[in-house]
Amino acid sequence: MSKLKGVGVIGTIVSLLVVLAVIHGPLTAFADQTEDRSGRVEIAVLGQYQGSTNITSNSLGATEKFGSITSGGLQVGYNINDHFNVNMDLYDGTTSLRVTVLDGVPISNAPSVNFNTFAMEWNLDYNVLKTPITPVASGGVGFVNFTGSSHGFTASETHFIGNLGGGLRWDISKSFYLRALYRWTWFKLDDANSTTNISGPMLSIGYKF
Repeated sequence: MSKLKGVGVIGTIVSLLVVLAVIHGPLTAFADQTEDRSGRVEIAVLGQYQGSTNITSNSLGATEKFGSITSGGLQVGYNINDHFNVNMDLYDGTTSLRVTVLDGVPISNAPSVNFNTFAMEWNLDYNVLKTPITPVASGGVGFVNFTGSSHGFTASETHFIGNLGGGLRWDISKSFYLRALYRWTWFKLDDANSTTNISGPMLSIGYKF
């Protein structure tokens, strides 16, 4: 049995070496390419998912479950040069808020309050390489609005929002590109003891003019 495992491992290694040998040439040629982004305007559609978290409020005597946010929108950007890109995101989505602990007593059947979200952010991206595929670092600021209603009562909050992210950008052609980021976002809700931190992936599919 050990001999069979050894043969399997050797076979796997040999297969990987063969694959690397076959793609080495195309990869090297691809790495030598450069992408001309400087001075070009971009517009993209984006989708984003941000995970749930818990919020504690001493003023309300409660712990609340802040639901995940799934959102979509548009991004407009301008490439200052081949590395730096300034852009603006506009996106909306939905989330929920549900009390899980009240005055120290766990609550399992509390109703959720659904919220519509709208955010506007101004970001600065840094494309590390001039090649079609490059690592990218991103950061930005803006605002986010939460509006929801329950039992005839409507609540609306607007807050400063900040984000940091990192990922990859792929300029598929002279006109189209993909960008995949993992972003960390933070804001301070009314009555919350501390800043709310959420994170998740963002995918953009865009066109360069």
